[in-house]
Amino acid sequence: MRYAYGDMLQVFTAPCSCGRAGIRFKIIGRSDDMLIVKGVNVYPEAIKREILKFRPEVTGYFTVVLDKPGPLVKPPLRIKVEYNSYLGKKMILSFEERMLKKFKENLRISPRFIWTPPNSIRRETKKAKFIEIEEKE
Repeated sequence: MRYAYGDMLQVFTAPCSCGRAGIRFKIIGRSDDMLIVKGVNVYPEAIKREILKFRPEVTGYFTVVLDKPGPLVKPPLRIKVEYNSYLGKKMILSFEERMLKKFKENLRISPRFIWTPPNSIRRETKKAKFIEIEEKE
């Protein structure tokens, strides 16, 4: 397991259900990627985990769209998400309600989803860039 300074970890000290007594941890994100929405710390990796739960309806690619660099974000947090081609407009609306419910339960935020067609979000060959600063003119 590799981690570095700046990684945010969740440490578990209770014994594991398998019987091992050592500490366990989960990497939840990078401190430099953290966003704060109405006092709630939100990590792009956590957003990614939630979005991936909804595959195959979504491709799994997304971008957080900000007006200005974080970490403070004026609500609602805008998330551009790629849907799969077989979803129609009515299906997207009902699907969006389910996603919003899960985001509220698990991340404690109510984002605004911006739906984009497949292959419209740029693919990265190195570390994925989940945050996009929207230039205002």
